[in-house]
Amino acid sequence: MTISLLMLVGTLLLAGGTVHGGRAMFGRPCCGARRNALRIGALVLLACDLRLVMMNQNTIGFAIVLWVGTFSLSTIATALICTFLNWRNAARSSTSHPFG
Repeated sequence: MTISLLMLVGTLLLAGGTVHGGRAMFGRPCCGARRNALRIGALVLLACDLRLVMMNQNTIGFAIVLWVGTFSLSTIATALICTFLNWRNAARSSTSHPFG
């Protein structure tokens, strides 16, 4: 069970479409139109990944279960990436202001 690149990019885009994820990835929250564009792009990538998984498996039920499992792993990886980016941004902002 491996995480595909489409799924990882899709979950990163989905996280970027939120206020906190956008702040972690882009340094500031995104506006409403950009958040919607990121969410739509994420859903398209995730749907394409689901379709590819369904084409490669014999049964649709097994393909959906496999996709949900890899989606959960990709979500955990995205959460770890966003946590690291938040930590890095906080470390940068604390060192750039010596008196604050």
